[in-house]
Amino acid sequence: MTAKEKIDQLRAELHRHNYNYYVLNAPEISDKEFDDMMRELQDMEREHPEYQDENSPTMRVGSDLNKKLRKWFRGLTAGKAVHFLLALLWFGLTLFPLYFTVVSSLKLDNEIWDTMFQLPSIPQWENYFKAAETAGILSAIVNSVVISLGSVAIMIVCVMMSSYVIARRLIKRAKALNLYLLAALMIPLQGAIVPIVQMVGAVGGKNNFFVLMLIYVGLNISISSFILVGYIGGISREIDEAAAIDGCNLFQTIFRIIFPISMPGVATAAIVGFLNVYN
Repeated sequence: MTAKEKIDQLRAELHRHNYNYYVLNAPEISDKEFDDMMRELQDMEREHPEYQDENSPTMRVGSDLNKKLRKWFRGLTAGKAVHFLLALLWFGLTLFPLYFTVVSSLKLDNEIWDTMFQLPSIPQWENYFKAAETAGILSAIVNSVVISLGSVAIMIVCVMMSSYVIARRLIKRAKALNLYLLAALMIPLQGAIVPIVQMVGAVGGKNNFFVLMLIYVGLNISISSFILVGYIGGISREIDEAAAIDGCNLFQTIFRIIFPISMPGVATAAIVGFLNVYN
């Protein structure tokens, strides 16, 4: 068999396999066999460039991409297609406010509503410098980040210890304490603003970053405790016993043993807390 005949044979087999896979949903060969045939055809076409054809399977899609597409299309059902379209719609609706904000920041005032969906004709980069000079936006962002990170750091240290004590029932009425913290989730933030302001003013804590961090820690300790108590409760007590046998005290057990194991829960609590504080 000549090289051209071998190439034509491989192309015909690959075309037939694609038809059976996509149209009839009845593959004749496995994905590995398909990839092997595709590589063999690619090697022969490189050795004999005079026999290359734009309709060849190797010219239209690569082996790895073809494999991924075939797997994706094969598992695609009507339900998955609907879910994919809804997810795509939700992504667009979620992305639009960000797009509108970025595009509007580069427009003149009269262009924002006149050409809402269009890109700016001439990007006004000086708008960012004006915002930094007149509104002090850079210092505001730095303050927000510092307060958010500081609040999250204090909150994680405190909540990690309290959650371990509650989850392991190391004190009396641990369950009641957990319910007490959960009950705080039902108190709206607006109802606590006035008492907090009066209390901070009474102790002379205004214009103080650390006092503000403590307030944010108190406001977010309930949701963080809810997350970590549940996560630590799912960790086997045998790990604590093994740590005690190795000579770990309570703090070493919490921060050297339980803390790394609880990292997914800690990350979740930290992200939720950071977003709440920054907003």
